[in-house]
Amino acid sequence: MATSCSSSMSMAFQVSCSVQNKKPSVVLGNIEYFKTTLSSAISKQPLLRRLMQHGPMHIDVSKIFKNASAKLLDTFVDSVFEFIDQPLLPSQKNFAPVDELEGEGVVIKSIIGRIPDDFTEGVYIRNVGLRAGPNPLFGGLKSTKSVFGRSSHIWIEGEGMLHALYFTKNDVVSSDGCRWTVRYNNRHVETETYKLEKQRNKPSFLPAIGGDSPAILSAYLLNLLRFGKVNKYLSNTNVFEHSGKFYSVAENHIPQEIDILTLETLGNWDVSGAWNRPFISHPKRAPGTGELVMMGVDAVEPFWEVGVVSADGKELIHKADLKLNRCSICHEIGVTERLVKYNEEEYARIGVMPRYGDASSVRWFKVEPNCTFHIINSFEAGEEVVVWGCKALDSVIGPSNECSSDNEGTSTAEDARSLKYSGIAKLHFEEPAEIHRSYMQPFFKEFQLQLLPRKVDVLKTMKNTSGKLLEAVVDSLFQFVDVPSLPSQKNFLPVEEIGELVEVTCTSGEIPADFAEGVFIRNGGNPLFGGLKSAVSIFGESHHTWVEGEGMLHALYFRRDDDRDSWVISYKNRYVETETFKIETQLNKPGFLPATAGDSPATIAAILLNSLRFGTVNKRTSNTSVFEHSGKFYANDETYVPQEVDISTLETVCNWDVNGTWDRRFTSHPKKAPNSGELVVMGTDARKPYYVLGVISADGKKVLHKVDLKFKRSVFSHDIGVTPQYNVIIDHPLTMDFKRLIMGGEFMKYVKEEYARIGVMPRYGDAESVKWFEVQTNCTFHILNCFEDANQVIVRGCRALTSIAPGPDSGTYEWFSKGFNFAGDHHDSAEVGYLFTHLYEWRLNMLSGEVEERKLTGSEYSMDFPFINEQFTGLKHKYGYTQEGRGGNLLPKVEYHQFEDNNFCSGSVFVPRIGGIKEDDGWIITFVHNEGTDVTQVHIIDAQDFGGEAIATLTMPQRVPYGFHGTFVSMPACQS
Repeated sequence: MATSCSSSMSMAFQVSCSVQNKKPSVVLGNIEYFKTTLSSAISKQPLLRRLMQHGPMHIDVSKIFKNASAKLLDTFVDSVFEFIDQPLLPSQKNFAPVDELEGEGVVIKSIIGRIPDDFTEGVYIRNVGLRAGPNPLFGGLKSTKSVFGRSSHIWIEGEGMLHALYFTKNDVVSSDGCRWTVRYNNRHVETETYKLEKQRNKPSFLPAIGGDSPAILSAYLLNLLRFGKVNKYLSNTNVFEHSGKFYSVAENHIPQEIDILTLETLGNWDVSGAWNRPFISHPKRAPGTGELVMMGVDAVEPFWEVGVVSADGKELIHKADLKLNRCSICHEIGVTERLVKYNEEEYARIGVMPRYGDASSVRWFKVEPNCTFHIINSFEAGEEVVVWGCKALDSVIGPSNECSSDNEGTSTAEDARSLKYSGIAKLHFEEPAEIHRSYMQPFFKEFQLQLLPRKVDVLKTMKNTSGKLLEAVVDSLFQFVDVPSLPSQKNFLPVEEIGELVEVTCTSGEIPADFAEGVFIRNGGNPLFGGLKSAVSIFGESHHTWVEGEGMLHALYFRRDDDRDSWVISYKNRYVETETFKIETQLNKPGFLPATAGDSPATIAAILLNSLRFGTVNKRTSNTSVFEHSGKFYANDETYVPQEVDISTLETVCNWDVNGTWDRRFTSHPKKAPNSGELVVMGTDARKPYYVLGVISADGKKVLHKVDLKFKRSVFSHDIGVTPQYNVIIDHPLTMDFKRLIMGGEFMKYVKEEYARIGVMPRYGDAESVKWFEVQTNCTFHILNCFEDANQVIVRGCRALTSIAPGPDSGTYEWFSKGFNFAGDHHDSAEVGYLFTHLYEWRLNMLSGEVEERKLTGSEYSMDFPFINEQFTGLKHKYGYTQEGRGGNLLPKVEYHQFEDNNFCSGSVFVPRIGGIKEDDGWIITFVHNEGTDVTQVHIIDAQDFGGEAIATLTMPQRVPYGFHGTFVSMPACQS
């Protein structure tokens, strides 16, 4: 223990710390699992990154369904999804599909005018393309309705159809003076997916581009499971010739070789196996050499690759990854190459690259934001490269017309098919066009909405499809695997419920006579079925994070026996029996797929399947804290509303939604406001409203105030502060983002490049009343205390440079090991020690708006899980306590209480002495586990003799795993 003083502070501040070696929590090991690469099938929007790690490949569906036949999934799709024709406006009639002609086509009889004698014999062939409209099977573009919402084809979809006019010059002039025979034929481009749907003779691929996000996610998953690819291969955009062969193409697959005479599809063209990614619709033949210059865009790295195919089409003579840091959907390439991405906040640029160059050889030119799908031409003029193209301020490939549908799915607005061309322009390039600055709108606006799947009424969902069907799918495709733990992590493993109360005796020392009668209770994760799990499948692996696991309460009851002048102490533990706990215990096996961390395809699959089977995305663990309000007791975490608990039996009574007035998640650390006794709470969510603050009446019967703070991002904020006048809000860059998940990233991630701020809000204020203070970027899970001092609001908390939860998306053990490496002076670095937590202070000046921030503890040991004498919550205080560390000498005084080697604590709380006058008049009580003997004790420490030995130790009847937060409830409150 150490103490230091400073004349610059008007009061002495003491931080009392229980010293222990910093330990990593449950470490997720490297698990070997079956990895299957999947078809990228990119189609005009970014797809799931990790579905497509190695380019377009396919899943052997028959192997996937060894134990669950394809008919099972077909039955599910037929039961849950309804295909609906997208209606056309009268003006869009010519966008409707046509049937194939039979045989060799028809001779054109009606020719107005005269074809010149020197016209070229040959074939005029056109694919259905970006401005011509698709030729979809089964009558037109489709939407689907399901419990997930709607998903729809967008207007550029539909199977490719080639329309060809054959011009043949005759030796004999006909009676009307014509020397030409013109024959017309058409034929679908018969891609693999075209053949698949034709064989089924009905729509089968679920639309997976436009519509409600949950519906899109379900379409991704089910298309992948059933067909081994996410979207249909359309090949509907362009036709080109190279080295005497002809190809049909669209950006979502490689080209299809076509017999120009019969329009028969001959097969995929992958340049003799050398090109294995999507292929641009507009490749260009290089002047002079006849080589074919093309590129492929993908939603996974490498995002952009440029290729040069030999003039004879037999080999790929050059291929270069341009090492772009984003995936831009690009439709064309020229002798030069340009890149645009549809986001008004981002840049547009044009790159000029030597024919056989690489990423470092590209010279980039920033241009005004625009969307340019088509290049007219590119050429060199002296020292300049000139690019002519068709530039717009927004993308014609936008949201599906289903975005403006009525309840029956009827289109009420026109889409891009309403743009038809009534003439042809001849351009004379003499003077450069005037340049105008413009700004784009975001690409795929619907993806900017949070995509949290809605609650599903499982009974209604399964009217025609039993739960057993989905259970068979999960059992067939997913394998639950125990997350391995190191020997040093043994005390993170779960324990069984002990049953009835077990008496505990004092092992050493003596409990003071004036110690408070009551209950010391602590919450923590205690996973069912042996420990945390991973789920391994064809989608990859998803896993529980170290903060998961069903909540288990550990309670120590202190009762004074005046007759015997002694203490009666008993111990009990019990699970918090949430709704999802009851579901899994009834199943008697793991049921919920981990849906927080892991490979993004696996996480998305877990979200979908959990929603379908159980009506919720994640388990409601209620494993983080315990609190009292108005004589009732609650266990909770951020996944759901709190669970009311009977303090005497630990039985879970019910959900606490404040008589129906609170309908969202609930912070693990609500705060009781000084003087009024009102409970200040907040709830964060991954969908709007992202952050809602509430004030609950002192009697706990209603929500007095509830306000959306109108956050622009979804943050995972774990704590809230109060003062007599204000609420204190933490907005740090630990964000939840389903868009990021879809792009292959993590759902929850600490984004160090983003901002951090602290908000101060009047108790009953609204979003506009919050005064925001920008602070240095950090992650602060826990607030020690807040209070007012003249014109300032003082906030003290435990600040780190990154987030310990949920952890990294890969390399978990190494990441935690480096993060907890606090040796030397390398704290706060990006390489090691980045999980180091300082006790920190922000002084927020309410008049000037200025912020003073500083570390209160040094860099010898890390500190977290802070607590105070709760009677001083929101008030100026002299003492604070933390777990996990010994600080430096920055504060006026720091004391240490050190456990014996290999002993570690959790759930520490302050117990005030009844009738005590001073702030530190009381005791610290904590669970302490000896990893050498595997024995857990409870230590009681005199807060006024903090450096001394524990005044009493009690040995538990069984091991108590490390956990999170606790509280001590005095007997009067228990009795009430």
